[in-house]
Amino acid sequence: MDAFIVVGDMTDLGKKTEYDQFNALTNQYIDSNIQRLYTIGNHEFFESGLLSLASGNSLTSRFIEKTSSPDVYYDSWIKDYHFIVLGGELSPNKLAGRNDNDAYLSDEQLQWFKQELAEEAASTKPIFVFLHQPLNNTISASAHWGAGEVSLQLKEILEGYPQVILFSGHTHFPLQEEQSVVTDGFTMVNTGAVAYIEGQLHLSQGLLLNVYSDRVEIKAREFSTKEWIKTINIPIQ
Repeated sequence: MDAFIVVGDMTDLGKKTEYDQFNALTNQYIDSNIQRLYTIGNHEFFESGLLSLASGNSLTSRFIEKTSSPDVYYDSWIKDYHFIVLGGELSPNKLAGRNDNDAYLSDEQLQWFKQELAEEAASTKPIFVFLHQPLNNTISASAHWGAGEVSLQLKEILEGYPQVILFSGHTHFPLQEEQSVVTDGFTMVNTGAVAYIEGQLHLSQGLLLNVYSDRVEIKAREFSTKEWIKTINIPIQ
């Protein structure tokens, strides 16, 4: 394995002790040579069971420190493939008039994203993008659990890159759903959830990604039974 990627919500409430527990588990089971990419989720802004009253800066700083990420948005090249991580920059605090499920990306981040997508982009090479929340009205449950207003801006940017595969979590919807992978100008993929699956709390799911010269193979895994759910191949044109 070359990379281990978590698309947000490593913690439940965003507490330092939860990050520490997550890091202890990953350090125990994941080889130090494997690159780790982490996306900030909406739960990383929660504290003490309530929406955090702390500033967005303090909570994003905590995420950066505890995950050893360069920022809440950053990129990495792995085996000559481009991986781009996007992330919320503001606490989704209801007291500040914000929806606690939406992603809040600055204009600076969106401009940076445009530049990164264009870097050495080739139609024959997939670009892997990660954002905790799915774009509105795309994959399973995204009509109610989408990224919010930024969805339209992101979709407009991504429509110029059909080789993009956008991975998101957040919905906890099962990978058995037909809408777990959707192609509409580019491909969007639901990554499932490890702690529980919506309506089936005993299930634990995730993805294994294999990249070949002619396709990207996505294998959905049920961890609780150690069984494969399905395999989807995305052709590389």
